[in-house]
Amino acid sequence: MAKHIFIILLIGKLLFLPLHVSYAASDIEYGFDASIQHETFHHENLFAPASTVGVWVGYQGLKAYLWKDDFLHRGSKWRTRDIHYALDYTNEQNKFFYTCGIEQHLHICDRWSHADIYFSMGYASFLNPTLSFSKGIDQVYGSAIMLSLGHQWDKLWYFSPNIPMGLQINFNLTYGSHRHNEAFFDMYMATFPEANITFNFPIILKQNCILTPYVNAITFIDPAIRRQHRYERFTIFFGLNLSMNW
Repeated sequence: MAKHIFIILLIGKLLFLPLHVSYAASDIEYGFDASIQHETFHHENLFAPASTVGVWVGYQGLKAYLWKDDFLHRGSKWRTRDIHYALDYTNEQNKFFYTCGIEQHLHICDRWSHADIYFSMGYASFLNPTLSFSKGIDQVYGSAIMLSLGHQWDKLWYFSPNIPMGLQINFNLTYGSHRHNEAFFDMYMATFPEANITFNFPIILKQNCILTPYVNAITFIDPAIRRQHRYERFTIFFGLNLSMNW
């Protein structure tokens, strides 16, 4: 793991924009995110609540993340499903932006784990087109490519003169390799497993506090994957996210 972290930081410093080495306490950022949503599980049309809680700390484009996912098991007891932690570096120049990083996933319920390295590059424009690549480096050795498009409209409505609400729409289309789809969908074939579109409605409560209701719709594109797991063609999530940073 240490070797891969070193490689990520070396890419950020040598191949792209240089990392800053000067230190200033005012450059340190940290934040907290919490979400709760209702999920539909496979073909059962069963809605169950799930939650995500995360913290992060950043310094001049370098960020470390830690978050965990819980779900309400059989409607009576909250259980931890996944724990994730990541380290990445982000920078931007002339409207081009990139992120490179490493992430560890601990699947508590299924008792397995895997790690990925990832890289994304995009262009800050109307739709912010972004192309992302991830590669498994532990347990899962497949790879995936994702195309993302999105746009945000700020302050479309006002609950009060100081509390505006905006609209953000994001679209993601994923292509997975044989090994990637085998690990996550039990199908050993390279295909487009899924696409999703998210509608976020950020409400700026304070300068560093945003409450965001959202709707996320996922479609499992390949018919073979839907038949394998008896997935519905569309799965919809409703959720609420609270984000704070300092």
